[in-house]
Amino acid sequence: MSVGTVGWARLCLLLGVLGSQACGPSLPPSVVLITLDTTRADHLGCYGYARATSPSLDLFAEAAVLYENAYATSSWTLPSHASLFTGLLPMQHGAQSVPEGPNRSLGYGVRPLPESATTLAELLGDAGYRTAAVVGGPALRRELGVAQGFESYKDELPQLTGKRAQQVTKEATALVKSFGPEPYFLFVNFFDPHAPYRPPPPFDGGLPPSANNGLGKALVEQLIAGVSPRLTSELEPSLRAALSTLVAGYDAEITYMDHHLGRLLQAISAAPRGDRTLIIITGDHGESFGEHYFVSHGAHLYEHNVRVPLLIRYPDRGPERVSRPVQNHRVFATILAAVELTMPGDITLHDLSETDGTIVIQVQRSDSNIRLFGPFFDRDLWAILDPPYKLIKSTTGKLEVFDLKADPSELRNLTASEPDLTANLLTRLETITLGQPPLFDEKSRAVLRSETEDALRALGYID
Repeated sequence: MSVGTVGWARLCLLLGVLGSQACGPSLPPSVVLITLDTTRADHLGCYGYARATSPSLDLFAEAAVLYENAYATSSWTLPSHASLFTGLLPMQHGAQSVPEGPNRSLGYGVRPLPESATTLAELLGDAGYRTAAVVGGPALRRELGVAQGFESYKDELPQLTGKRAQQVTKEATALVKSFGPEPYFLFVNFFDPHAPYRPPPPFDGGLPPSANNGLGKALVEQLIAGVSPRLTSELEPSLRAALSTLVAGYDAEITYMDHHLGRLLQAISAAPRGDRTLIIITGDHGESFGEHYFVSHGAHLYEHNVRVPLLIRYPDRGPERVSRPVQNHRVFATILAAVELTMPGDITLHDLSETDGTIVIQVQRSDSNIRLFGPFFDRDLWAILDPPYKLIKSTTGKLEVFDLKADPSELRNLTASEPDLTANLLTRLETITLGQPPLFDEKSRAVLRSETEDALRALGYID
C-alpha cells in the first residue's frame, strides 16, 4: 500500500479517536505480541510448575485464554517467529538454517524471511496501525527478514548475549507511551531464559556456581553411542547435579524476565484504551535439560523443545483454558480476525478457533551442530502430532512414533509394534508437506552483519 494510502487510513483512525467519546469504542483494538524466548511451558506457574517462577504471567493468565498444549513450528527462534509473523509453516516461508551457502564459513548458514512474504506488521501498518518492535536476541536481527513492515525495529544489542529484560521493557514502555490513543501493533521479544542462564542481581541470589563442565558433550556422547534415552532422574549423579544447576539458573532467568514482563503489562494497561488491547504472549521454542541426552534446542523435535506457552487476553472475552493442541503460527490469522482484517491473495490461513488438531513441526540441520557434535546431527527433521500419537521423521531414514498420553517422555518408539499406525502418520505427513509448496527462493541466503555474527557466536550458535 502506498504511503499516501497509509496516511489516509491513519487519518481515519485519528478521526475515530476524536469521535470515540460520542460513538463508543469504535476503533479496532491495539495489538501486542510478546514472545518469551526459550521458555518451556512446564516451567511456568500457570502451567503447573511448582517453583514460583512467573507471578506476573500467572496473574495475566487469570484473565486470559490459556492454551494448555501449544506447539511452536520449529525448535529455534527464526523459523518459529517467521511463522508467527506470516501464518506459514517453515516449509512454506523458508526462514531457517541451511547447511550450505555463503555463510558456511561462519558456521551458520541461514535463509532469511523473503521480502515477498506478507507479514502482520505490513498488514496492520497498511490498515493504519502504528507498528514497532523491540528485539532482545540476535536471531531476530533485521538482516534475517523479520523487520518487514515495522516503522521502528529496535534490534540493537548492548551485549553479545542479548538485550536484558529490563532494557526491553524500558524501550517497549516508551513506545507504548508514544503511541497515545492511536491503534498500534507492538512486537516485543524477551530473550533472557537463554544460556548461559545467569540473571543479573538480585535475581541471581542463591544460585550455585555454574558447573557445566562439558555436560552437553557428555550427554551427546551417549546419544551418539546409541544409548537408550532415559529419564533425567536416572542419569549418573554427577550429570544430575550439573543439570540441577542449569535448571536453577534457567528458572531464575524466567523469574527475572517475568518481573519486567509484569512492568510492561502494567504500562500497556495504563495506556489510553489499554482495556481495548489484544495481548498475545507465547514462546518460540523450549529447551532440553538432559532429556534424550541433550541440552539446548534447535536440533530435536521432542516435546521439551517444541511445547511453548500461549496465552491471549482478548478485550471482549473472559478467561478460559483450552486443552486441544494448537500451533502458534495460527496466531497470525487470530490477530487478523480480532481486528477484522483479511489476508490478501489466495493463501488460506487458519486461526486458533479451528478444531483441526494436526500439528506439523520442522527443523533443518545446522552447520554449528554438525561441527560441534559430528555427522549424527547432519539431518533434517519433521514431526506430525495427531493426539495422542506423534511421529518424528529424519532424512537419515529413522522414524519414531510415540504415544504421548502413555509415554509423555517419548522413551518408547512404537514403529516396530505399530506398523499400520506408523504408515498412516507418515502418509499424512507427506500429504501435508506436498500440499504446502515453498513460497521462497531456495538459493536465498542472509548476509550476517559482523555484530550479529559475534552475538550468535557468543551464544554458541556459531562454532
